[in-house]
Amino acid sequence: MEIVKLPIENLNAAPYNPRVDLKPGDKEYEKLKKSILTYGYIDPIIVSKRGYVVVGGHQRLKILQAIGHKTVDVSLVDLPLAQEKALNIALNKTGGDWDLPKLQELLAELQETDMDIEITGFDDLEIENLLASVLEEEETKPAKKQAVEDDFDAEEEAAKIKKPLTQPGDIWLLGRHRLLCGDATKAEDVRRLTDGKLCNMVFTDPPYNVAYVGKTADSLKIQNDSMADGDFYKFLLQAYTNMLEVVAPGGAIYVCHADTEGLNFRKAMVDAGWLLKQCLVWVKNSMVLGRQDYHWQHGAIRS
Repeated sequence: MEIVKLPIENLNAAPYNPRVDLKPGDKEYEKLKKSILTYGYIDPIIVSKRGYVVVGGHQRLKILQAIGHKTVDVSLVDLPLAQEKALNIALNKTGGDWDLPKLQELLAELQETDMDIEITGFDDLEIENLLASVLEEEETKPAKKQAVEDDFDAEEEAAKIKKPLTQPGDIWLLGRHRLLCGDATKAEDVRRLTDGKLCNMVFTDPPYNVAYVGKTADSLKIQNDSMADGDFYKFLLQAYTNMLEVVAPGGAIYVCHADTEGLNFRKAMVDAGWLLKQCLVWVKNSMVLGRQDYHWQHGAIRS
């Protein structure tokens, strides 16, 4: 850590800072201003060497500039970006009001790293309560304008693709989520997807082994959807075994399946080590026409 004096104009506010920005006239702003005018600023501003981004002391810096300071003492830190963001939260935790959606987004982002999230000053229960409060706040807001369908033809656009951008082994990071183009029957793929973390729940809709053919012009088929009975059992057993390896103790599993292959689905679950508990019935809005004596209007979800 290095203490230096820098021009205020060279310092940049952290775009990820989740604290509510105080303004002149705000109670907390005026209290902090009075303290600085009385005692000066005791602690230096915490600044990252990466672009002179302010990690801690945004409000003090704002007041110092307002009362005429041109330079300030700063403590320079050199940290990876994820640790820098965690330090920002830890420094901010003791005072001021949070911009809750921004804080929730930042904590969710940090949870995706291998960092111990408690170095931010928040433990798991606090984070859970915080996320719940943000969700409750969002639910009470007026409903946003609903999306309207346009004339975009997904099938037509997909047909234009000659070489797919996504290749086997690619992982897409979607906010706090991870999507792998891979194979659930390969343990190394499942471990790579979960990245050393344990899941609380598995929800899977594997092939039903019913030789389904799509209704589009291409008559697309589902891979591994037309296998010999024994091969299909082995296929499911391997996938279930890999799933169990990355689920936390007490974690749940929900499996959509066709009843015609119910025996294989249930046997593979049990043989892989899962505790077979119950069958949930998903009641659909309308029946599906088929060749059986009774048309289906539900789907089975094994738990």
